[in-house]
Amino acid sequence: MILLSSIINIIKTPNRLNRLSYLWRYAFWFITLFIPITVTMIKKVFFPNFPLISKELNILLSVCTVCFYIGATFALIRCCVARLHDLNMSGWWIILFPIIKIIPIFGFTLGILLFIWPGTNEPNKFGEPIL
Repeated sequence: MILLSSIINIIKTPNRLNRLSYLWRYAFWFITLFIPITVTMIKKVFFPNFPLISKELNILLSVCTVCFYIGATFALIRCCVARLHDLNMSGWWIILFPIIKIIPIFGFTLGILLFIWPGTNEPNKFGEPIL
């Protein structure tokens, strides 16, 4: 029951996320994205003609993986927007992230800044701070 309530708290992202909350949510969704992609790649590389999986089941698994990937990607974007709100920045800045991440050193720096840059301690236009 504690695990289920923890997962529900991770899924329900508030309007602002402090550094620690952002770290835990980001790690949860990153790992959640990593597992189905890894399983799919291992299946394709090491077991391309696995006889026990029919073509229809294979297509169904692929579609489920893609749907799950899209959902988790939206959750990661929501976490980044909530972190930007804690920094008193608009969530629209998220549009620049893919452009910045094209150059690896800038993408890495941006990710580190979101983790270490402290948010505002007082209420801002996005709500009360999370303690």
